[in-house]
Amino acid sequence: KTFKLISLLILFSLETNGQTRMKVRFNNSEGKNTLIGNLQDAITSFTKSIDLFPNAEAFYYRAKVYFELNYMQEYCDDIEKASW
Repeated sequence: KTFKLISLLILFSLETNGQTRMKVRFNNSEGKNTLIGNLQDAITSFTKSIDLFPNAEAFYYRAKVYFELNYMQEYCDDIEKASW
C-alpha cells in the first residue's frame, strides 16, 4: 500500500513538472515571437516563464528587450541572472 502511494506521488510530481516545462517553453517561444512586435508583450511572456521556472533563456531574452527599451538596471539584473 505504501509502495502504491509513493509511486502515485512520484507520477504526479513528474506530470506536474512536465506541464510546468511545457508552459515555460510556450512562454519563451511566445516572447521570442513578440520581440519583433510589442516589446511589452515580450516582457510579459518572458516574465511568465520566469515566474513558472527561472531559466537562463528567459532572463537573456527579457534582458534584450530591456536593452531595447533602455531599461539599463533591469537589463543588467537579467543578464546577471542569465549567466547563472
